[in-house]
Amino acid sequence: MINDTLLSFTAGRDMWSTVAANDVPSAKMADGPMGIASGRVDERDVSILTPSGIALAASWDRALAGVVGALVGGEAKRKGVDMVLAPNLNLARSPNAGRVFEMFGEDPLLAGTLGVAWSRGLQSRRVGSIAKHLVCNDSETQRDRYDAIVDETTLREIYLLPFEMVARAGCAGILTAYNRVNGDYCAQNAPVLTDILRHEWRYGGFTVSDWFGTHAGAESLNAGLDLEMPGPARFMGTKLRDAAAHGTVGVNRVEEAVDRIQIAARTWAGGDAGAEPGDRDTILAQAAAAGFTLLRNDGDLLPVAPGSVRQLAVIGPNALAPCFQGGTFAKIALRPDAILPVEALRARFGVETIVFAPGCPLAAAAGNACTPRARSRRWLRHRHDRRLLRWP
Repeated sequence: MINDTLLSFTAGRDMWSTVAANDVPSAKMADGPMGIASGRVDERDVSILTPSGIALAASWDRALAGVVGALVGGEAKRKGVDMVLAPNLNLARSPNAGRVFEMFGEDPLLAGTLGVAWSRGLQSRRVGSIAKHLVCNDSETQRDRYDAIVDETTLREIYLLPFEMVARAGCAGILTAYNRVNGDYCAQNAPVLTDILRHEWRYGGFTVSDWFGTHAGAESLNAGLDLEMPGPARFMGTKLRDAAAHGTVGVNRVEEAVDRIQIAARTWAGGDAGAEPGDRDTILAQAAAAGFTLLRNDGDLLPVAPGSVRQLAVIGPNALAPCFQGGTFAKIALRPDAILPVEALRARFGVETIVFAPGCPLAAAAGNACTPRARSRRWLRHRHDRRLLRWP
């Protein structure tokens, strides 16, 4: 007989936490990967914002990715978070991707290599890494409706490879995507969750649905999903009571799922994150710089030293109204007084040296400007910008 206590572990307790019982603690999760986003995501609850995944990918630096992951792990512990939904291992292979800034590009080997490094860095701070979104979640447009039809070779050699690498490296969990793959929702896709993930890769961590990404209870559990999020249960948890009573779900499968969830909670909940891998501001500045690529430096013009030029033109709206991150559910709350690029340049070279001009309005900034000051820049909100933003 499968009792309600056992079943309750297969669904979250609330929006971000797992169920606790007896000697099993509740583990708190948060969204990522560029920082910690959950709960009060506003000016009351700011987090460090790390360089985007696509910028880290441009560095080709595994060690750097690991250090950045470790920084996020320390931030998680500071905010009482035990596991982070990151890294994002989807591939930037579609103009509809929408979250390319979070990803490590379109090359599966690069994405997997840096994903492993980032995940290990996070977990070095005793914070569990939940890799996402398994699999083919490469479009934000209708991401909870579309069906990715993909042949087995392409699926394995391109889309699944980064997840295989991180799974074999021992990430704490894997989060299923919203979309379907070859007809089945990812949260109830047995060929991926059971045949490949469990039987072939021998993955021992837990699997969790993306938030509100489940569509059925028994079907998801039997396909290999261990945990439905968020809670309270909609399809799994005690909602599986009738299915358990009628034998639609077996006791062995329920116990297997619960064991994985409880092991994760005992492993990652609480504890100390240890020391930072170095000075945080220095690491963030180095990581941001590592993503830049200098194609040509005629006459050793760069770097420009203070005092070496009489005037320096700074052209472009991002200098005054930067978009520090893309639009996503994992948006990191930033300090409202974040230093703007043009201000930083003026502080370094002198106010009289820097001559700024917007150049042209930036359509994306109208919807994605990320600071209160940026949102107040009326010259970014022309009707022309709105027309460019409208999806066809």
